[in-house]
Amino acid sequence: MSRIEFGPVSESDLGTILAWRNSEGIRKFMYQDRIITPNEHSQWFSRMKSDKTKKYWLMHLDGRPAGVVNLDSIDYANKTCEWAFYIGEPWALGSPLGRVAEFQTIDFVFLNLGLEKLCCAVLAFNKAVINMHKGFGFLEEGVRRSQILRGEGRVDVVLLGLTRDQWLANRNAIREQKLKPLPEYSFAYTDGTPVLNPA
Repeated sequence: MSRIEFGPVSESDLGTILAWRNSEGIRKFMYQDRIITPNEHSQWFSRMKSDKTKKYWLMHLDGRPAGVVNLDSIDYANKTCEWAFYIGEPWALGSPLGRVAEFQTIDFVFLNLGLEKLCCAVLAFNKAVINMHKGFGFLEEGVRRSQILRGEGRVDVVLLGLTRDQWLANRNAIREQKLKPLPEYSFAYTDGTPVLNPA
């Protein structure tokens, strides 16, 4: 059985995350594809710790760090936020981690935080992730044309969104389709955050 855990990001994790973030396989899908310096990374961590509009988890697969999930622009007044994730370790690709991370993050946003809309923005050439999000119920809401400078050209950004009502109406069917076929796994938050189910 695979064991998947979300835990807080600590200072001792920064070297691992920086190596992932600067790897070619991750950078090419980011808004900024330049190399991040250790000093910039340390400053990011300092800001992130005190920013209540952001939340980061380090994903572990069978006790080994494997990737990052983050919530951004958490807006409790309008009950919205944005999210992103990446798997940093090649050995974790093809595991249940990606699907479980998406399902559990959506559940956390709508059930634990009580928000009503979850958004994400994906570079248009990242078709696999766009299709993955759509498979979990996200709808394409628009395109920011020529939004990102990449090399000598410009790249569109695809905007996707999922509402709480939409998720709750389709959650069980998505779970059956996306999670049931996976090999057996367990999921938990290492900080004691409860894994909730809809009432």
